[in-house]
Amino acid sequence: MDQQTPTTNTVSLTPDQVARLRDNPENVVYDVVHDDVEYTSMTEVKRAMAVIRGLAASIREQHSDWDDNAVRKEIRRRSAVAEQMAFSTHPKLFATITAKHIDDSTANMIGFMLDLHARRERGEITEEDTTSAFYAEMLRQNGVGRK
Repeated sequence: MDQQTPTTNTVSLTPDQVARLRDNPENVVYDVVHDDVEYTSMTEVKRAMAVIRGLAASIREQHSDWDDNAVRKEIRRRSAVAEQMAFSTHPKLFATITAKHIDDSTANMIGFMLDLHARRERGEITEEDTTSAFYAEMLRQNGVGRK
């Protein structure tokens, strides 16, 4: 059986349309939640991410018995940039990139997303292009559309 690239489209729904979708138990409707964070350029975020990932690897090598929370605490103690990211600018990203079991594929995908957002910040691509490129990369990495 050939795998085909799924077709997608994006539409804006009114609150009433969303409410009707929620009424059907066969539908799954997600709420988009954005954290309010202090602005940091994507170039700075990517640079901080590399420093933090390096610190995490080093600390885990020195203290293999430490759990994620202990490693994160030590990273924040050693790096003001990590402290800012953890508590102000990107707490969820900090938690993700410092997790013991984050794989290279996930870290690379985060880097890809940051590169896309940096391009959008520079005006090279639109928000729509950013979203399209992200989904195309997700499909590519997951082998969708390969024969």
